[in-house]
Amino acid sequence: MAGTVINRGNNKWELRISMGYTADGKQIRKTKRVEATSARAAKKALDEFYMEVMSKPQEGTGEQMTFGELVKIWDMKHNSKKVLTTRHAHNRLLKAHVMDTFKDMKLKNITTDNNENDKPNKL
Repeated sequence: MAGTVINRGNNKWELRISMGYTADGKQIRKTKRVEATSARAAKKALDEFYMEVMSKPQEGTGEQMTFGELVKIWDMKHNSKKVLTTRHAHNRLLKAHVMDTFKDMKLKNITTDNNENDKPNKL
């Protein structure tokens, strides 16, 4: 099961599925209210809702996000929880080796062939 089921009383349940985060760090969430006679039936409805949501193409979930925006979200949510020396090391490595090439690129346009400088040296 990928989501949350919340009992709202009188056989009403709220189904929630997280779809990731926006560029400013807000969670994208899909919700649906259903009637079910038990928690088990609500969880089954959640599974069906999850399959329905995931089968549709999602608009605005990162297609227009740049790599630089993703790094800001990562820094705020994950890197900020690290020890200070680790944070500095991660930021230094990003700045020295990654950001110059990828900062303004859209995530959907990044592939393994983007950086021509990473080709192995011929011996």
